[in-house]
Amino acid sequence: MRKLQLKLSLLVIGLMIVMAAPVDAATVYLINDVGAIRSYAGFEASGGSTAFDNISLGSQGTTETTVAAYASYQGFTMTPDGSVYGVAGNGDVNRWNSLASWLVADAPTTQSTGAYNAGELHGLSYDANTGGFYVTYEGDNSSQNDGDVGQYATLSDFINNTGASVFSATYGGNRLNFYYPDGDAPGNFGSMMSGANYFQVSGSGQLEGWQSLAAYIANSNNRTYEKSNFAPSIIGGFADLTTAIPTPAALPAGLVLLGGMLMRRRSH
Repeated sequence: MRKLQLKLSLLVIGLMIVMAAPVDAATVYLINDVGAIRSYAGFEASGGSTAFDNISLGSQGTTETTVAAYASYQGFTMTPDGSVYGVAGNGDVNRWNSLASWLVADAPTTQSTGAYNAGELHGLSYDANTGGFYVTYEGDNSSQNDGDVGQYATLSDFINNTGASVFSATYGGNRLNFYYPDGDAPGNFGSMMSGANYFQVSGSGQLEGWQSLAAYIANSNNRTYEKSNFAPSIIGGFADLTTAIPTPAALPAGLVLLGGMLMRRRSH
């Protein structure tokens, strides 16, 4: 019995250490209008010197490389398996197998040809809450109104630009969209709620965040985060979805379950 109690104590202590240990937030990659790629260590200041809360300008991120060809893309996003997708200037949808492959500008695999019009999109992103994708439209080059938001239920729908559910919105001129998987973005606007997950850079270069895609679509003033004049030359970006922070709220329940299992074993 004492051995089981000791095992339980050690396992509980171990899980508590995991709960207390700092975990890096998802890295965000932004691309500017000459193809320069910079990375940022999440939002909260404790994340590091290039966390968004420690810098005032997009140019203060870590310079990774420059790929001039990326400057002509309509946008990029990453899926949880690590694949990077980009909509090229001519509307082709391309895929890189990994972040590393994208950073070194390996030749991508074309997923669809001319699925989108040239210049049709302001921004695009994977949506972890639905497993689908969303885009903002450039009205001059699309059958949709400028600034409207389109949602695609599946990867295939996004790749082929089929089956979009389109919602009226006011994001004409925005520069990019990205889904951010972690909850470390502070609240500094509107309701001041922390933990925004849906971000864009506006036409003026302001970095902005919303709690949900529905809140984003409904009204720009629903945002809970903003950083003004941050990146006026940015044309695309995404968060590394392979490095999302595990949900700490699930760990206390795990402790209870683990304790119950061990105690039940001891009673038999």
